[in-house]
Amino acid sequence: MNARRKEMERMAKLYMEYLNGPFGWRILNGLKEGESFSIRSINEAMKVTKVGGKAIVKVEERYQNNVDKSKLDSY
Repeated sequence: MNARRKEMERMAKLYMEYLNGPFGWRILNGLKEGESFSIRSINEAMKVTKVGGKAIVKVEERYQNNVDKSKLDSY
């Protein structure tokens, strides 16, 4: 496992702890069982899914980036 992937796995664990903790309950309560959403950066993505009333966060294996990087400065 390369260093970047290891760091993404660590961040996914932190997101999962946050969402399943006392501060993440509003987000988790807004999801239906089995519903998911993605958190994306320029090159990576994490998928958050509600399973068994808990948030499961996984790094997406392959993420296709179709973002025009020249437009990012305008945000």
